[in-house]
Amino acid sequence: ANLNEKIKLKFTVWSSCGYGYGGWRSYSGPPKKEFDSSFSTIEEANERAEYVFYSKNPWDLHGEDRLTPDTDTTTGKGCRYLEVHPDGSYIWTVSVTTSGAFEYFDL
Repeated sequence: ANLNEKIKLKFTVWSSCGYGYGGWRSYSGPPKKEFDSSFSTIEEANERAEYVFYSKNPWDLHGEDRLTPDTDTTTGKGCRYLEVHPDGSYIWTVSVTTSGAFEYFDL
């Protein structure tokens, strides 16, 4: 994995964690998407996205308590997208995108 955010390979793995718009707490927009790593191949990036989703989740759930994603899809371009939103808690998202597209996130 390339962990250098300044020199990205072709595909970037990113994560975000925050509250969505629920109407009962202040909302200042979607959470910032954080760079995790980048890879030369989509296969490596998708594997890393799965690892990050399960191993670096904000609730520190592992083993028998493992998360079950509400959404686990792959885009038409082959990029993985995983998301879970437990009731009353954060939205945890991990995904893959091209590194060029990632440059425009959160602008």
